Amino acid sequence: MANKSLQLELASTFDNLERAVDETGRFLRELNADEETAYRVVLLVSEAVTNGMKHGNGWDASKMVRLRVTAAEERIECTVSDEGDGFDPSMVGDPLEEVNILSSGGRGLYFMRSMADEMHVECGGSRLRLVFVLKSVSPG
Repeated sequence: MANKSLQLELASTFDNLERAVDETGRFLRELNADEETAYRVVLLVSEAVTNGMKHGNGWDASKMVRLRVTAAEERIECTVSDEGDGFDPSMVGDPLEEVNILSSGGRGLYFMRSMADEMHVECGGSRLRLVFVLKSVSPG
């Protein structure tokens, strides 16, 4: 399969969050990605874009979140970047620890680490790259 990609530049609004989810889902259907991988990709793209818009850009519609989803031979890579100052993932508590169990934060990163095959925090925390290994892809 030739490399295919989806690229979006989105103002930090709830409507654009929905657009990112919808277009990612459509892109994966065109690839004929297996259902389990498609579910993980859409869920984690939604989480990463939400984090970029909320925590990175403070829901400031003048600030952009950039989403790139690339499919190649045996993998899908999703990169989400925002215009915020970034974050240090080591400063985000483990949501499974008793002290954090009722905390409202940290679950998204936990899901990303658990559900993606690879998670990379880049550019001082203002870019997140998720890698998913494909089970099967038919030319689409």
